[in-house]
Amino acid sequence: MAETDENHIEELKKRLYTKNNQLLRKRTEGTLHRKELSVPAEWSHKEEGPKQNFMAKLSPSIFKKFFIWSIVFFVAVLGFVAYKFYGGGNAVSNDNIDINILGNAFTAGGEELPLQIEVVNKNTVPLDFSSLVIEYSKGGGDQTKDIVRIRKDLGTILAGRTANENIKLTLYGEQGSIKDVKATLEYRVAGSNAIFVKERHYSITINSAPLSISINAPNTASSNQQFTLNIKATLNASKPAQNMLVRVEYPPGFQFASANPKPDFSNNAWSIGDLAQGAEKNISIIGSLYGEDGDERSFRAYAGEGDKTDQSSIAVIYNSLLHSVTIKKPFLEAKLIVNGQDQKDFVVSGTTPIRAEIVWTNNLPTRIDDVQITARVTGNALDSNSISPLGGFYDSKNGQIIWDKNTSKELATIEPGETGKLSFTFSPLPLLTGSQTIISDPSIMVAIDIKGSQLSESQNAAEINNSDTKIIRIATSLDLAARALYSSGAFTNTGPIPPKADTETTYTIVWTMANSANPVSDAEVRAALPVYVRFLGTVSPAGEDVSFDVSSRQVIWKAGSVPRGAGFSGVAREVSFQVGLTPSITQVGSVPILVSESTLSGTDTFTNTTVSSKRGQVTTRLTNDPAFVSGNEKVVR
Repeated sequence: MAETDENHIEELKKRLYTKNNQLLRKRTEGTLHRKELSVPAEWSHKEEGPKQNFMAKLSPSIFKKFFIWSIVFFVAVLGFVAYKFYGGGNAVSNDNIDINILGNAFTAGGEELPLQIEVVNKNTVPLDFSSLVIEYSKGGGDQTKDIVRIRKDLGTILAGRTANENIKLTLYGEQGSIKDVKATLEYRVAGSNAIFVKERHYSITINSAPLSISINAPNTASSNQQFTLNIKATLNASKPAQNMLVRVEYPPGFQFASANPKPDFSNNAWSIGDLAQGAEKNISIIGSLYGEDGDERSFRAYAGEGDKTDQSSIAVIYNSLLHSVTIKKPFLEAKLIVNGQDQKDFVVSGTTPIRAEIVWTNNLPTRIDDVQITARVTGNALDSNSISPLGGFYDSKNGQIIWDKNTSKELATIEPGETGKLSFTFSPLPLLTGSQTIISDPSIMVAIDIKGSQLSESQNAAEINNSDTKIIRIATSLDLAARALYSSGAFTNTGPIPPKADTETTYTIVWTMANSANPVSDAEVRAALPVYVRFLGTVSPAGEDVSFDVSSRQVIWKAGSVPRGAGFSGVAREVSFQVGLTPSITQVGSVPILVSESTLSGTDTFTNTTVSSKRGQVTTRLTNDPAFVSGNEKVVR
């Protein structure tokens, strides 16, 4: 068997390496059978389909998981960094820094308060370039203006070490007020350029004010009745105070009359200079309140260090005090009404007669006997010869009108709740005398007093009195004149006279302003031009503000300020401008209007009211032109 195998092997070698083709084509013994295999005509993708779907689902899932794990890893890294910085290892944490403020939590206003500030570094690394910033409000004024900042350089605070700093503060404010002191540590750490901050707040209570304020004033007052507020400021602090200021805020309805000493700024601020310990300053304010029965009005007085940039303001408030006054009806009331109006100040024109009425009322639950009412009328604008007492007696020697039970029987006894009325009239003087002397700031003051007797329970008569005062200011007389010229004036005019239809003729329009007693501001004149008249734009003097509004066809002169006496004792305000008239054939025989009604208005700076005047139309009837001939005003063909 082995020999047979060897023979086969030798034969195969010969066939493998021989060049004899017959040996190569010689086949081994045996028969080969064909096996039929069934092959489909087309390739099927049913098996590849599920494989592709699986890969489609698998790939996004893998990327999504990878993305999520990336985010988780990033957050974990940030957390680790934060932990290492704020609390771990050799990093710095604000929680490991303590700021301790040691000192009294109470202080007297205006006195020095010593404080010790400790900065403790409990971190394992040093704090580099450390600075301590102390911030506090010096007083009780504007918290943005009186902030004090103190900066102390602490250098490097080693790990586990403490830095100490001593400071002295001076705080001001009302007794019981609380002041906040803020200590801020700014530092850096090795390897970083960032500045890190740690803050600590410390509250200090003002247990006594550096300056005391007292207000001596009534708790109740009658409407329109004068009363006095006495204010006293006393320095309590041992350290002198410089540039002191007292300021009083008045309530609505308060009418300031006078003060002693006179205010340095407006009517409510007094500069009281430098104060030594125990020094006092007194201020008396006289005024009246207006309101209804039961209304409460509050005054607040402030004292402190004056503002260097605004001398009328307080930069650092040392103290303040509130005082309230309740308005009550007077027992015996006398109310003065002028020209039908009940108000404090009145403004009338210089030619208006004035009617005054006194309305009296008994507000007591008991009767009042022997009532007497007097009225005093004074002022630089009063015509004393015009006073008519209407049932009273005018004592011209003493300048007063008197009503009592002899002139008016109802004043003998006034029952509870009873009311009545008295009246009188007077007139102002002309604001300009014959010699053209001007009455400056013309005004009239009317003061009334009422008094009577009331029987008390012991049958003793007690006097009850009351008073009222009104100020009447006389408004200035602001007048306007308007005229047209052809042959004279500031411009050379052209065109036919009399005016001819369909042909232009130019005219000069002149506005003149006169003002009597009080200065006027924002004076302005307006007038419209007809459609057949055009504004030529020439103005004299050239500096005057004269314009033409095309939409309204108005010529506007903004004259501005007009001094008292202009046109009387002084030079009048005047302006000229030129217009062109082109009449229509339908206007033949008529007198055309060149400028419509002119209106002048302005503000009387003494009475703070609007004054005005009007002048009629200006036509081609040139009565002020020296060359004018009657008949030349009518349009010809």
